[in-house]
Amino acid sequence: MVSLFRMPHTPTATDQKFSLSRTDSLVIAAFLTLFFLLLSDRMVAYWLERLLTGDKDLKTIRVETWYCVAIAFPLLLALCNPRRSGLIIGDFKPHWRKVLLLTIGLIPFAVLARFLSGDANPYPNFNLVWVSAIVPIREELIFSGFLYGFLKIKFPGSVKLGVRFDHALLITAFCFSMYHLSNLGAIPTSWLLFQLFYTFTHVAIVGLTRQWTGSILYIWFFHAAANFIMGFPQ
Repeated sequence: MVSLFRMPHTPTATDQKFSLSRTDSLVIAAFLTLFFLLLSDRMVAYWLERLLTGDKDLKTIRVETWYCVAIAFPLLLALCNPRRSGLIIGDFKPHWRKVLLLTIGLIPFAVLARFLSGDANPYPNFNLVWVSAIVPIREELIFSGFLYGFLKIKFPGSVKLGVRFDHALLITAFCFSMYHLSNLGAIPTSWLLFQLFYTFTHVAIVGLTRQWTGSILYIWFFHAAANFIMGFPQ
C-alpha cells in the first residue's frame, strides 16, 4: 500500500543501460499501437467464451467476458512495472492546483463539445459503461501508463511550448491519436477527424498530470468524465 505514494518513476542506471535504441523504442511503440488498433476485443472474447462454455454455435458473448478481455492485457502490461506505468497516487501535493485545473477545470469544455455536437454526436448510441468506464481504463493503461513509462526511458528530454512537455508525452499522444483510426467506418468521418485532434490534445495537455505526478489516475479521471458526458444518452 505504501508503494502507491512513492515518487514518480525516474530512469535509473539500469534503465539507461536498456539495450533498445530510440529507433527500436519507436518501432515497438508503433507496433503496440497497431496491435491494439487491430485487435478485436469482441473476437477474443468470442473464442474465449467458446473455449469456456464448449458452445460451438455461440451467438451471444457475455458482457463480463468482453470487458475482462478488454482490460486484461493492458493491465498485464502495466503490472510489468506498476510504478513506471503510473499505477500510483503519485506526487500530487506540489502540483495539486495545476492537476485540478487540467482535470476538473477542463470538464466544462466536454460539456460545451457535447452541446455543440447536437445530433451529430455518435456516442450516445454506444454502451455507456463501455464508453465511460472500460474504454478509459483500457486506453490509459496502454498509453499514459505502459507506453509513456516505456518511452520515458529512451526519451527523457522535454520541449518547451509555453510549458515543458516530455518528448515521451508527445510521442504517446501521437500514438494514442493514431490508435483511434480503429473507428474508421464506425463513426462519421467528420467525427473521426475531430477525434484524432482531441485525443492528441487530451494526452498532450491533460497528460501533463501524468508527467508532473507520475500517476495515470488524474488523466484517467478526466478521460472517464469526458467520455461519460459525451456518451450520456440524449
